[in-house]
Amino acid sequence: MAKPRTMYGRKMVSLPEVMCREVDEYRFAHRFRNESDALRSLIEAGLRFMKAGADHATA
Repeated sequence: MAKPRTMYGRKMVSLPEVMCREVDEYRFAHRFRNESDALRSLIEAGLRFMKAGADHATA
């Protein structure tokens, strides 16, 4: 039986050296199993932050 897909998109980005190091530091400090999980966490946090700012600005 096929395993259900939980991920539906792939994004490829290039990052400056400093940002790569910061992602690695975040990953190890928060004990993520892999870089993809760390990047998803950072993106989710950034999106929540942006949404909260947009909600706050329109209130």
